[in-house]
This record gives sequence, C-alpha cells and structure tokens, in this order.
Amino acid sequence: MIGLLLGTVKYHQIHTSETFTAHPYVSTAHRASLMYGFASFQLAGIALLSAWSEKTNVLATAVTQIFFVLPVIAYAIHGFLKDTTNQLKVPHKLGNKGVILPPFLIKLFMWSLIGAEIGGCGILCAGMIKTIATLPAITAMAV
Repeated sequence: MIGLLLGTVKYHQIHTSETFTAHPYVSTAHRASLMYGFASFQLAGIALLSAWSEKTNVLATAVTQIFFVLPVIAYAIHGFLKDTTNQLKVPHKLGNKGVILPPFLIKLFMWSLIGAEIGGCGILCAGMIKTIATLPAITAMAV
C-alpha cells in the first residue's frame, strides 16, 4: 500500500514539475517500497518453511521487516523535503533549515540495516535449508 501511495505522490510531483520529473528520493522510495513488498512475500514463504521456533522466526522476520520499512521512510522524507539527492553525502542534511545529522548516526544506521537484513534473512534461510534437508523424500533421493 505504501508503494501505491508513493506512486501517487510520484505522479503528482511529475505532473506539477516544470521538468516533468519527481524528486529522485520520491522515485527511490516508490521503487524500494514495491521491491521490499515483493521481498516481504518471499520472506513470509521462507519463514513458513523454517525449522526454527515460532519465536525465532517471528523475531527474524520482524527485524528484517522493520529495516525494510525504515529506508523507505527515510527516502520518502528526503523526497518530500527535497533536501538532498544523496543522503550519504556529508553533511547529512535533514530539511532545508540546516539540521545536520552526525556522520556516526548515518554509519550506525547503515551497519544496523546491513546486519538486520542479512542476519534476519540468513536465519530464516538457514531454517528453511534445515527443513528441506530433513525431508525424507529429499534425503532418500540424495542417497
């Protein structure tokens, strides 16, 4: 739903722009939300096949989902504020009123994102592999 709503914002920006373009971060937020939406369905399927406990699967899925949503929110904010076309460029501006975010905060977020997405997905994939490896038909075929 977020992707669809961002598509509407993107269309509005294109329609009202002198150059007939949306802000790059509105376009990025739109594309990312659609791709993360698809990835979320894939993640759900992997979680269903995971051999780990329900608590482990829910935690791994939730952490991954949170870090799917946070970048989209950041992209959308930059796109609405039109404050930057490169959020990783120093200084890290937020808005046009001179709010500068400390570089360590951006690095912390990026490393957290990397760890959460790879870690959460990796846990679920390992659980799915464990499930598949223990299936009798697959085991029998391997012998």
